[in-house]
Amino acid sequence: MELTSLMDMPVDVHALNQAGNGFCYHTTQGLLLVSRDDEETYDFIEKTWQGYLDFQPLARQILYDLL
Repeated sequence: MELTSLMDMPVDVHALNQAGNGFCYHTTQGLLLVSRDDEETYDFIEKTWQGYLDFQPLARQILYDLL
């Protein structure tokens, strides 16, 4: 059965294992549909947000310097 028809809205599925920190950060702000291990999920979210927010000031400065 197609996930889009079950949710009655467009659904896009991506693996987060090898995804970049920015992509993972933005996806963790969305709606979580399934979690087999809540503790592992929360650890992933915490690690992702820490990595993204630690790098954000440097990324912003690099972008500012390029412009």
